[in-house]
Amino acid sequence: MSIVKRAIVAGLAAASLASMPVAAADADPDLTGTWFDGLEAGVCFDDAFDDAGDFDFSIPAPVVPCEGPHQNEVVGRVPLGEAAHPGEDTVQIVDDACFVLYEEFLGRPIGSTLMFPFSVAPGEADWAAGVRDGLCSVYSGDSTPGTAASGSLRTPGELIAAYREVEGEPDIWLIDAGTGEALHNVTDNGMPENITSPSWSPDGKGIVFALDPSGAGEISDIFQVSLDDGTTVPLVAGPAEEDGGVISPDGKSLVFISDVGAAEFEIYKRDLETGAVTRLTDYPDRDSSPQWSPDGDRIAFRRRSDEGSDIWTMDPDGTNLVRLTDNGADNYDPRWSPDGTRIAFTTNLAGNYDIGLMNADGSEQHLVTTHPADDEYPTWSSDGRIMAFHSTRHGGTSLWLMRTDGTEQSELTGLAPVGFAMFAPAAPE
Repeated sequence: MSIVKRAIVAGLAAASLASMPVAAADADPDLTGTWFDGLEAGVCFDDAFDDAGDFDFSIPAPVVPCEGPHQNEVVGRVPLGEAAHPGEDTVQIVDDACFVLYEEFLGRPIGSTLMFPFSVAPGEADWAAGVRDGLCSVYSGDSTPGTAASGSLRTPGELIAAYREVEGEPDIWLIDAGTGEALHNVTDNGMPENITSPSWSPDGKGIVFALDPSGAGEISDIFQVSLDDGTTVPLVAGPAEEDGGVISPDGKSLVFISDVGAAEFEIYKRDLETGAVTRLTDYPDRDSSPQWSPDGDRIAFRRRSDEGSDIWTMDPDGTNLVRLTDNGADNYDPRWSPDGTRIAFTTNLAGNYDIGLMNADGSEQHLVTTHPADDEYPTWSSDGRIMAFHSTRHGGTSLWLMRTDGTEQSELTGLAPVGFAMFAPAAPE
């Protein structure tokens, strides 16, 4: 038996496939081929090692439930016919066929995802024992819960702003939602931006973000960068920590969070014409993640308590508070649909983090994703037909797309850790 598997290195989740060394090993010639038993498409299994730390093919592979953490997922088998053993060509035949299966399974070439290939070809002893197939499976640098399968959904013509980390430097990048390509580093300023979702100006020509200009990690200010010329201007600057800035649909106000003069964050509003700042919430625990409704009449936000956190809405002056979720879970990061009728959010109601959806009045709450990995921070495409979110289902954080009913879940980006996405708004008429 021969194997081809990319080296497993602790913490390795974002390396380029082309840079990974190939480890080939010949198993004991007295094997009977039982290692292949039970390994069919859709089966998950863990590696077995002998006392020397080498792969142990003398026992059947340990099959484990795919719903829990596992090291490998079988993508398919490669039939090799009933003639004589192909000899030295067996590994190459299996490997070539597997790469076709990987692309069908992952919805894109495996080299552009966080997954790695693990192909196994039968040796002559296995052939004599009746093994006539090669095996194709995938794995990531970390144990992976749930299936790694991905659809091929894309949103051509749409742009996403997201945090993307390259060589340890997090910045806001523009992502092509039709291809997953990282187009442009918007905040290539040598300073680490706060790891929260960026937001767009209503005209789609600027992106709002927060960072600590001192680099000391004690304060943060809110800035807006122009996509036309890269000019960056401060929107809120002070001696405290300000974050989560979002400009109102009419472009006149900014809501944000700050811990100025308080033990926890509250929500504030700044008039962008006069500079006047108004405190909107006054609550003993944390209020955060403010988001304007598309018509500017309501603000959704997260309110934390001892029982968890919930989604609330309020008027732009901080009055008329309405609690939308009350389920004992952590519910956060609300995102209005472009037509203002629904709100997507993150929740751990099912034990791990999923994307939830409800009507704007809090009715008809339900989960849109139920994958055992963590799915978080939803955002709507400009036409409201697609959601993007970030997920750990491939062992690292990457962006995924889906229909708003949860179908066609598809990985959009891979390789570099990327998340906290925000679709660009529709172009003004």
